[in-house]
Amino acid sequence: MFETRKELQSQLEASQAEVSRLEAELTAANAKVEESATLTQQVSELTEDLEACKAGLTTEAEAHAATKELLAAEQAKTTPEAINKIVTAQLATAGHPPIDDVPSGNQEAEKKLTREAFNQLTPRQRSEFSINGGTITD
Repeated sequence: MFETRKELQSQLEASQAEVSRLEAELTAANAKVEESATLTQQVSELTEDLEACKAGLTTEAEAHAATKELLAAEQAKTTPEAINKIVTAQLATAGHPPIDDVPSGNQEAEKKLTREAFNQLTPRQRSEFSINGGTITD
């Protein structure tokens, strides 16, 4: 019986050692599960941040495209042709004839006017004509 008791004692100690080893493994496994849950949460938060950044970039890209379109539209208004149309329309509204936008190549002819043509000029145009060295021919 003593042998049996020693054998049982030995088996009990071996079993307790095995239980201790398994408890240590279980504790390590639980720690890994907790770490995994923490990492999963971090991945989830990073994914949300990434989606928010994507949405922000999309919004920013749309705003950039709209700004480019607006800039192009505003630049189209500043071409010489567009400005000429605006000025011509404003002059017409004020009752003035349109301005000849093509300068003549003959500067000497511009400095000479007949009395009749000179009389048709406005006082300001007459003054500019005289200041610029214009002469009246009959």
